[in-house]
Amino acid sequence: AVLVPVDRAEPRVGHQVRRAAEAAARVRDEEALDEVDRLGRDRARLDGHREREAEDRAVDLADLRALKRREAEQALVALGYKLTEAAKLIAAVDSAPETPSKELIRLALRIAGGAKG
Repeated sequence: AVLVPVDRAEPRVGHQVRRAAEAAARVRDEEALDEVDRLGRDRARLDGHREREAEDRAVDLADLRALKRREAEQALVALGYKLTEAAKLIAAVDSAPETPSKELIRLALRIAGGAKG
């Protein structure tokens, strides 16, 4: 074992303590960067999920509008209109996508009444 005088050993110990503290800080920085990276990936995944949900809702609304229109056409057919007449009347109705089928039927009948009278 090499004996080093105390006054010469103190700077070395201080230097090693400083290096250990710097290494620990680097590890913490790397861990923090890894956490930020992980959170960024999680956020991107969540954003993608929200976009797909919004697309699914948009598709559902389009399908719902078509379903309401078919339902209204079938109701007009049940009232005695031919399917082609019913389809034309429903197509002539200028309505918002969220208009209920009952309202579509009422508007189509109003159009049909105006055409006859």
